[in-house]
Amino acid sequence: ISDIKKRLEFILQKEKISFDDKSIDLISKKADGSLRDALSILEQSVSFCGNNLNSDTLEHFLGIIPVDLFFKFTSCFREKNYSELLLELDKINSVGISVLEFISGMMEHIKNLIYFKVDKDRKFSEDIYELSSKYKVESLKWHKRDLIVINQLFTDYLHLIKTSDKPFLMLEMLLLKIMEL
Repeated sequence: ISDIKKRLEFILQKEKISFDDKSIDLISKKADGSLRDALSILEQSVSFCGNNLNSDTLEHFLGIIPVDLFFKFTSCFREKNYSELLLELDKINSVGISVLEFISGMMEHIKNLIYFKVDKDRKFSEDIYELSSKYKVESLKWHKRDLIVINQLFTDYLHLIKTSDKPFLMLEMLLLKIMEL
């Protein structure tokens, strides 16, 4: 990913397009290690944003779910806050966040909580490193077993949701089941 970031920065500087570091991170992460995909995403991003790439606009354009949303959900799970959970579910539905993207993000988030729980000295990727204090605090509020069970539920439901005619309804039932743990 660092090679991709360097290449994107080179292109943007050459084209005299302003950008912030987080924008480059977002494009690189979305490209998932593919330079060709990163260049395509960059081209689309410049078409959308013009000569000023900023991370706030790119998050929306690329459909990247803010990590704070995942922290809100894990907080709802832990505190058994049904009303907040339902409010956040309504937000997801109203802005059109993909159910599969949400589940993938939640699985990654839960994995990070588990890793922070079991290995506090582990070296994390740059994007997680920025959030390390938040992950450390949140992981201390959980039992490792509960995080593993939650992640397994997401894994089990993933196939069901992929093949469902009503994926959002399946997501709602999954989250309510997690609330009952």
